[in-house]
Amino acid sequence: GHTTLSLPPMDKRARARVHMLAGAYSLASKSRGSGSNRFTTLIKTGRSGVNVDSAKVGRVLRGTADVRLGNGKKGKGKASARGGGGSGGARGGGAISVSRNIEGADVGWGADRIGADNIGHKLLSMMGWAEGTGMGVGGMAEPIGAKIKTSKGGL
Repeated sequence: GHTTLSLPPMDKRARARVHMLAGAYSLASKSRGSGSNRFTTLIKTGRSGVNVDSAKVGRVLRGTADVRLGNGKKGKGKASARGGGGSGGARGGGAISVSRNIEGADVGWGADRIGADNIGHKLLSMMGWAEGTGMGVGGMAEPIGAKIKTSKGGL
């Protein structure tokens, strides 16, 4: 049967998660290529799929597992501390942990409307607001966008 599987190119964090999942399933994994063309190849071993670390699989899929990149340090700190550029084969540098909060990501879109039983909905209704109308004198009918801010500088 097939003993190897080459995956499409992906970013560093995604490859790190693939390597962690491969370890949980006792698969060997190698990354090849450089830059945006770097991809991972999975290789079956004699132990593949026998003793699956389901707890580790769950942690990786939930995004709560420590993803170690570069020199193996988990590092909270500046990911850019190692400088920029360089060849794709360079190793070392600060580690980046996988985070669910991505700087600048829009949040709340697609959320359900606030129901009429909600206390905020009731208070606004008592003050004359009706669903579908704007808030205030020249009110905005569109919702205000919310973006994640993880860095400490600026607003």
